[in-house]
Amino acid sequence: MSMIFLTIIILIIAAIGGYYYLYQNNGKNLDDVLSSKSSEDRINVKDTKRKIDDLFNIEQRKIQEEVDRILDKINRKDLASLTKSEKEFLDKNAKS
Repeated sequence: MSMIFLTIIILIIAAIGGYYYLYQNNGKNLDDVLSSKSSEDRINVKDTKRKIDDLFNIEQRKIQEEVDRILDKINRKDLASLTKSEKEFLDKNAKS
């Protein structure tokens, strides 16, 4: 009986020591350490950011292509040939 009691005491002390070690080294409690994101989750976050960046770049490229098309139209004809929506688009998106 005393051997079982001693084993339980040792396990409790080891658990408390492990908890203290994790808490001190990570600055957060054990629940946070155990539930923290794995490296795969961090990679997925980076992939998501990369996808968002790619979507932004695609959108910027489309805007630039439309600006170029409108400027080519002005070059071929004149400013008066632009529609109201083309003028608004240029005002909104043309870089100074």
